[in-house]
Amino acid sequence: MNTMDTAADIKRIPVARLLGVGEDFLKGRSFYIPDYQRGYRWTSQQVEELLQDLLVFAINEKNSDAYYCLQPIVVRNDVANKRLEVIDGQQRLTTLKIVLHYLEQCVGPMKWNLLGVTAYPIVYATREHSNKFIEELKPDSERMSENDPIDYYYMRAAYFTVKDWFEAAGDFTGKGAPSICQRLHVALDASWDLIKDLLVRESTGENPTAQVLWYEVGEDESSIKLFNRLNTGKLELTDAELIKGLFLLRTNFAGNAEDRGNEQFRKALKWERMENVLHGDGFWSFLTPRRLDVPNRIDLLLKLVYRDALNSKGLDANSVEDRIAKKHAVFNYYNDLFNVEPQRRQKVIEEEWGKIESTFSILSDWFSEPMIYNLIGYICQT
Repeated sequence: MNTMDTAADIKRIPVARLLGVGEDFLKGRSFYIPDYQRGYRWTSQQVEELLQDLLVFAINEKNSDAYYCLQPIVVRNDVANKRLEVIDGQQRLTTLKIVLHYLEQCVGPMKWNLLGVTAYPIVYATREHSNKFIEELKPDSERMSENDPIDYYYMRAAYFTVKDWFEAAGDFTGKGAPSICQRLHVALDASWDLIKDLLVRESTGENPTAQVLWYEVGEDESSIKLFNRLNTGKLELTDAELIKGLFLLRTNFAGNAEDRGNEQFRKALKWERMENVLHGDGFWSFLTPRRLDVPNRIDLLLKLVYRDALNSKGLDANSVEDRIAKKHAVFNYYNDLFNVEPQRRQKVIEEEWGKIESTFSILSDWFSEPMIYNLIGYICQT
């Protein structure tokens, strides 16, 4: 029986519990985002939609005991490392931490401490200083930094989306907090307190709260299998994010724990570098003259490698395009390749990793060489 089908295992708890209000619910444990998960990728639109939902709910339900229910948080209790491995819900947990960090700055540390709130730590396996990065963001921080890894780029953008949304002009037709307050006939500066109270207030039966559906599995539960079950049928993960998880599984690497960790970190950094370069508008325009955009730009690189593998089999052009067009075709290609006995898997992974790096290097060289750059541009436009 799938334990996720047992309703009794799922409980609804106020967000305030995760912040230490009322009881030490986390018991000193931090949230840990494992390497098979996607990095933080929420867009400004997603952040604004969450804030708008929270504010509108807080205004409309201010005199009731209703609750705003966030998406489920599924975690595995990692007793040995005193942490909660997040299997589902990491995007929302990260966004809430960013929102709460901004609100703490608005309220001030002294008043914030009086609320009894303790911000939960959240650490990404491939970016171990992510919690510190979030907590060091300030209103006068740089809005953009060319040195940011891709996860930090989105975290920084989310922070300033939150700031701009709260501090927007009170235009009646606008999307920011003051505009929503104006349309719903509450004080223009009420949004800070309304959302703060919704998030940090324990359920009293008299006021609205924000709550999550909490599901905590035991230490023996396979987090990867559960993750795959939870994400079946979802569109949240792109092929690139799933493939990154395949490459970065620590069990793929040889040696002792330290050696495996170092090799995993090295590959994660190389993946980040490729993502960062592809994120540059100049390089992306060179690769996609028609300004094509996709959720994750490294998907294009992986499709090129897959296309080359199909061409090497002697398939005709139509057959190649049909296979590439199938849902999760690229992920299934890598998943099938890596589904071999452990003694062969490491060699296969290194070979495929080399193909990705080689393809990326060729594209970078073409972009850097003016004659080739102009020739490709001419061909693409004709």
